[in-house]
Amino acid sequence: MAVATTNRIETLRHKLDVTQKVMARILGVTERTIIDLEAGRPLSEGIGRRVTELDRLQRDLSKVVRSQAIGQWLTEPNDAFDGDAPADLIAKGKVDLLWRMIFDLRSGVSS
Repeated sequence: MAVATTNRIETLRHKLDVTQKVMARILGVTERTIIDLEAGRPLSEGIGRRVTELDRLQRDLSKVVRSQAIGQWLTEPNDAFDGDAPADLIAKGKVDLLWRMIFDLRSGVSS
């Protein structure tokens, strides 16, 4: 069953301040798929679930990282993640590391 996008992908991509190429990498699809989804192609159920999770991550991330800095933070290598960029961790299915970081920052736990 397909889910209507209502430009969900484009809206989220702008909130994350990432390119279509980076968004494709994060969601595990091709850049062409992102272009098609932003043009109105319905989301598959699988992509829809990943977009929902990414939207939740963006909302919580914006509480600990300035919204204007999220795109840069996502795409730059980060020592806290052994030099991996957070976007690469998401693409590798290691988003739990980002959730842990958000939890630690919000609860005042130092690493």
